[in-house]
Amino acid sequence: MAVSKIDKGLELPLEGAASKFWSVVGDDLIREIFYRLPRYRFVIRCGIVCKRWYSVINSNFDELVFQNHNRKHKPSSSDDHSSSGYFSSCTLFLSLNKIDRPLYLLFLDKSNTSSSISTTTFLNFVPWPEHDLVIQSSLEDLLLVSRKCNPTSFCVCNPLTKRWIALPEAPNDRPRRGLVRDDQNRFRVVLLDIKFDGCHDVYYATIFSSETGKWNESSYNLPPLMVPEIFGLIHGPYNQSQGVSTTNGGGRVHWLRARDIIEFSSYVERGPRLFVLPEEFGNEQDVRLKSCLGVVRGQLRLLEIFKRGFGFVLKVWELNYESGEWNLVHHRVKWVASMFKMLALHPADGDEIFMLRDHDIWIYNIREDTYKRLGEFPKIPDEEIGSTYLNGIFTLTHPLCPTSLFALPPSH
Repeated sequence: MAVSKIDKGLELPLEGAASKFWSVVGDDLIREIFYRLPRYRFVIRCGIVCKRWYSVINSNFDELVFQNHNRKHKPSSSDDHSSSGYFSSCTLFLSLNKIDRPLYLLFLDKSNTSSSISTTTFLNFVPWPEHDLVIQSSLEDLLLVSRKCNPTSFCVCNPLTKRWIALPEAPNDRPRRGLVRDDQNRFRVVLLDIKFDGCHDVYYATIFSSETGKWNESSYNLPPLMVPEIFGLIHGPYNQSQGVSTTNGGGRVHWLRARDIIEFSSYVERGPRLFVLPEEFGNEQDVRLKSCLGVVRGQLRLLEIFKRGFGFVLKVWELNYESGEWNLVHHRVKWVASMFKMLALHPADGDEIFMLRDHDIWIYNIREDTYKRLGEFPKIPDEEIGSTYLNGIFTLTHPLCPTSLFALPPSH
């Protein structure tokens, strides 16, 4: 029978036909289809289609992660980002406190149009009131979150999969906090404080281990680095509380200070390690606008930007862990009438940084000297300016396979 002769009464609307088809397909077959999707982010998108698909994905989460993990480590020759283990796409994530309620701003780096997301519900899956949350650190696609009302309460969450795990309460709260993971997917949460006893810097560490599900406390004595006093005067009293984490070398977390960088390895028995800052860092007589740490393709980088005339000078160094030396990878003098404010390094592209100009968020390519607008920073009403402040700048990567959270030991 010719197609044109088909009885129209026997035809099903397209949506109805699809609904009837999926109603007779078993969960096992749906799961097999999800296993074969080429990217885990496609699986995540399927989870919002209907409650049934979400249930299948959620109940088979670990298996789906494992399947994607195996594919990620057997990349095709054309998939450069997979073969390198790093991913070109990420989201710049800004956390604001706005009249005692959170405001989260998300800017996708590879968006073809200037767009941004402004939301107060980004972390509404975490089992604590959103106005009570403080983001302490990020590691690829994971966040370390604590509570304002109880700073010794922590949880680790993945905003992409909306999974979280609450940690037992820490015995102490310490000003520096970081999340680190080693190459065997073992996690540490490190809380660090430093006090001078007259001869040594004493490092007090409170460390959570995913293997034991418990917190332990340790202390380490280190002689202070011998650097000229003028070094600290030039750099100013800068102490970073949010840890910057790398996954190479077994996992490391870092904090920037006025004279040095503290490194804490996931192998906590080694204790902390100190790296002196580059000799050229802070030696300019111009007004420094920003300095920050970041991770680019697994390597620690240090950025400094300072004002010069009607423009700015930007320098970026990369740390060689073996020698402890810094290599200058970027040095750009830029003459512009309107100043930019540096926000963060791009975690996968060594030439790009995120910047703020007026109320616009941009990506600046240092090597090519080009800009791309990502979106707009919200304008704060005059009556809210005094109670609104930016309390966190993070970059969330988009791995092919989202990071699976650890499970606490059964005895916990």
